[in-house]
Amino acid sequence: MKDDVAPRILPTIAGSLCLSLGLLWLTDSILGLGLFRMDRMWPLFVLLPGLIFEYWHYGVAKTPGFLVPGGILTVIGALFFFETFTYWRYSAYTWPVYILAVAAGLAQLSAALGNPRGLVAVVALLGIVFAAAALSIAATLVFSVVPYKIVLPALLVGAGAWLLLGGGRGLRS
Repeated sequence: MKDDVAPRILPTIAGSLCLSLGLLWLTDSILGLGLFRMDRMWPLFVLLPGLIFEYWHYGVAKTPGFLVPGGILTVIGALFFFETFTYWRYSAYTWPVYILAVAAGLAQLSAALGNPRGLVAVVALLGIVFAAAALSIAATLVFSVVPYKIVLPALLVGAGAWLLLGGGRGLRS
C-alpha cells in the first residue's frame, strides 16, 4: 500500500504548490500588489534547485548524494526568502543558519546511509557549533538590554552564597 501512494504523493504536492503559487502570482499581477517582484523572488533560484535535489532522491532515484546539496540549498533558499522579505534587517543574527544548512544536508545523508558513525559525529559537531553561535547571538541581544555588568556579578555572588550556605551539599563527597 505504501509503495502505491509514494509515487503519487510527490507529484500531487508539487502540482498543488505550482497551482497555488501560479494563482497567487496571477492575482498579484492583476491587482498590482508587487509581492512577486524579482527583488523578492530571486531566492527561488536557490530554493527550487534544492527542492529538485530533494525530490530526485525521495521521489525518483534514491540517490543519497543529492541530499547534501538539496538540504543546503533548501535551507539557504528559505533563509534568503526570510532575508528579502525583512529587507535583510536580521542578517547580522541569521548567519548561523548557514552552518545549519550544511548540518541539514549532512543529516539527511546520514539518515539515508543508516547513520554511519563518522557522519553522525560531523552532524553533531555542526549542530553544536550552530547552537553555540545561536546562543551567543541570543546572549548578546539579551545583555544589550539587561545590564550584564550588574547581573553577572550578582549571579556569581548568589551562586557563591548558595554554595557556602549549604545549598551545594550534594556536590561534596
